[in-house]
Amino acid sequence: VTVTCSCHPWGEDDCPELTVQHVGGGDTLQAVRRFPDEANSRWKALRFTPEQTLATLRFSCATGSVYQEMDFTVTGMSPQVTRFGTSTTKTNSIELNADSDVTFVCETTGDPLPQANDVTFSFSSRGPGVSSEMSTSGGKAVHSRTLTNVTSTDSGQYTCTVITVAGQDNRAVSVVVKVPPTTTIPPPVRATGLTELTVDVQTDKLGLVGDKDIIGKDVQYKLANESSWKTLSTTEDKEVKIRNLSPSTTYDVRLVLSRPGEGGTGRPGPTATVSTLAHMPAAGQSSAGAVAGGVIA
Repeated sequence: VTVTCSCHPWGEDDCPELTVQHVGGGDTLQAVRRFPDEANSRWKALRFTPEQTLATLRFSCATGSVYQEMDFTVTGMSPQVTRFGTSTTKTNSIELNADSDVTFVCETTGDPLPQANDVTFSFSSRGPGVSSEMSTSGGKAVHSRTLTNVTSTDSGQYTCTVITVAGQDNRAVSVVVKVPPTTTIPPPVRATGLTELTVDVQTDKLGLVGDKDIIGKDVQYKLANESSWKTLSTTEDKEVKIRNLSPSTTYDVRLVLSRPGEGGTGRPGPTATVSTLAHMPAAGQSSAGAVAGGVIA
C-alpha cells in the first residue's frame, strides 16, 4: 500500500508529516520512511504492508497545526468453505448407515485462517458444535467433527458455517441415514450330501427389513455345539452350497447381508439348524427337505 501526503501553497518550509496508527491504540505503526528526491518537496509517501491481523488504520497528514486524517480498514480475505462432507464423500448428497460412526470434514480458507472456534457444524437432529479437531495444509484449515451411532433421525440437512472478522460463508449437504438389511426368517437349508448343505439365499423368502440395496451376502455356519462362526461370501441369488462338512453332524446356519458404504453390514439373521446326512439315500429317494426355521435332524 502506498499513501501520499501533500500540502499547498508551494514553499520551502512546513513540509507535511505522514503517520499511520491503530485506531484507538495510539501506537504509531510506521513513521515517514521515504522522501522525494527534492529537498523542498511538498509531498511525502508512506509505503508499507498491512499486518495480517485485521484492523482499522488511521493515516494522518499534518503540517503545523493543519492536518487531515482518514481511516482505512484492512479487510484481509473473506473466509470460504471450500469443501464439506464426510472424509470419504465429496458430493452434496450423502448416505450413511445406521449405528455407524462418521466424521464430517469442513475445509476452509481465508485471511486470517479460520480457527477451531470460527467454524460451527450444524446437524439435523443434534445441537450445533464447533470443530473438535483442526489441521492446516496448503493454506487451508481442515476442521472435523465425529458423530457416533447415527440413526434414521439424523437424516436431514447438515451445514458448516465459518465466521471470522473478515466475513462469513457456509456450505450445506443433504444426509440420508439408511438401515442396513437383515432377515427375520431363518434361511431355508437342506442336506444334499454326507458333507454338504444347500442354503436358499433368496431374500424375498426371508422377511427382509432395512434398506434393500443389497451388495453382499455372507452365509455363516458353525457346529451347533460351538460358538465360532465360519463365513462363506457369495454373489449368488438363489442357492449356496456349504461343502467339506462332517457326516451326520448338526450345524447352525445364518445369513448376513450388506449394503453400500461404511457400516453397511446388517445384523446376522435368525439361525436355521440342520444336520448333514448319515448316509446317502437309495436311488429314487430324496434327501432331507428344506427347513425355513425349524430343525431337521
